Amino acid sequence: MNEASFFFTNKDLLLKYNLAQNKLDVLNKFSPEAENIQIEKNTFSMAYTKGNNLYVAINNKETAVTADTNKGIVNGQSVHRDEFGIDKGIFWSPKGDLLAYYRKDETMVTDYPLVDIDQRIAEVKNIKYPMAGMKSHQVTLGIYYPKSNKTVLLKQGTCRTYLTNISWDPSEKYIYIAILNRGQNHMKLNQYDAATGDFIKTLFEEKNEKYVEPLHPLFFMPVKQDQFIWQSQRDGFNHLYLYNTKGD
Repeated sequence: MNEASFFFTNKDLLLKYNLAQNKLDVLNKFSPEAENIQIEKNTFSMAYTKGNNLYVAINNKETAVTADTNKGIVNGQSVHRDEFGIDKGIFWSPKGDLLAYYRKDETMVTDYPLVDIDQRIAEVKNIKYPMAGMKSHQVTLGIYYPKSNKTVLLKQGTCRTYLTNISWDPSEKYIYIAILNRGQNHMKLNQYDAATGDFIKTLFEEKNEKYVEPLHPLFFMPVKQDQFIWQSQRDGFNHLYLYNTKGD
């Protein structure tokens, strides 16, 4: 058992209980309205959403990362309806110095009514749902710099793609995205500059007549940090492939 573990209490404190010293310490404070919480394991900084905006709590101070008033723009939440292994929208860098997040613009998507039968009198609730042949949401990736309170948006090109398997490299200089076309049969693993948002290169591509399904982010090797493991079902079976950051 570890000497200490952290946990939530009162919905607005991050606490650590030290078993050896029988002591309870406050690690961070955050908003009781926080959702989609992601904790940075090195500094215990926290990133979370309130409504459709993204916030960070660092050293007990809350800062708004985004301030979008249009509810059709959603920050820090999972996108593409949780496909391709996407289960969150917030990604701390390895050292905790930077924060990547999904920014989803669905202002162009029509409302689709759903009936909420959990209420005593059923209520209609609208969700954004693109019907076949109609416009879909557009997604980009933002990188937030807490020290300067600045955000860089990646220049990933056309928005008619799926942005999957977000991966930081150990140096925090680069970020990788598995870009999948709307036909879901052509994937490019792209490298971007985290400081400028510029596209650097495509490391490799995967194609299939039926579909390509990237499900796992890159796993960088602890010793040779220019090498990573890529998990793929490109031949019909799930295998692990060793690559370097040149794409070899």
